Amino acid sequence: MADMLFGLHSGVRYLVLAAWLVAMVGALSSLRHGGSGKAGRVTMLIFIGLLDLQFLIGLVLLLNWDFHPQLFGHVLTMLIAVFAAHGFVLAQRRATPARPRRALPVVGLLITLLLIVAGIASIGRPIL
Repeated sequence: MADMLFGLHSGVRYLVLAAWLVAMVGALSSLRHGGSGKAGRVTMLIFIGLLDLQFLIGLVLLLNWDFHPQLFGHVLTMLIAVFAAHGFVLAQRRATPARPRRALPVVGLLITLLLIVAGIASIGRPIL
């Protein structure tokens, strides 16, 4: 079972990275056109949904796998990435005219990607 979960966890990362790319294109398009279009919101939600799924698979895998100390940095970094992604979406929803929100998705996606890359690198796995 653990081997199947590991394969699933390793494979879903490509979906997460592809969804990140699509969400970034949507966020940049919304930023360029001066608003937050529906397509940008939908692609961001798909990315976050896949990121949440990946994290859940990772937690189940962690419960079925031998824990190694190097995994601590991976789990912690990925948890921060999930919180960052959700946090930027919440910040965008709560934005007011006094606090612009147009650049929040782009910044949030960049920070989340950096955390994901750091988390993958912390266990010595290739990004792609």
